Amino acid sequence: MRLHSAGYELVICSKSPMEYIELVLKHTGIAEFFMRYYSSEGYVSKTELVREITTPDVPAVVIGDTHGDISAASENGLPSIAALYGYGNKSMLERADYFANIPEEIVECVSVLLMSR
Repeated sequence: MRLHSAGYELVICSKSPMEYIELVLKHTGIAEFFMRYYSSEGYVSKTELVREITTPDVPAVVIGDTHGDISAASENGLPSIAALYGYGNKSMLERADYFANIPEEIVECVSVLLMSR
């Protein structure tokens, strides 16, 4: 994970239950790359959770593959990257600031977005 190696703090914010998040992280072997992970269960929306876990003085970028991810970023004034290799398609994610067709494109997008802030 190049973002982790570059010193970025990676956080998962998912609509899935915590048990599922932990299962996927364990199964894929990528848990070590994430500092924290959250389930939006119990929150009114993912927007509310993103608002709670971000702070205005720390730059953040939302990377997502659903309309809810991109909306959560937009409604919290955060830049977003649409992961087009996930569940959503470009028409569903059109409000994103950048689009990544493959995971490797995310690193460059994050750098550009954070340098412009």
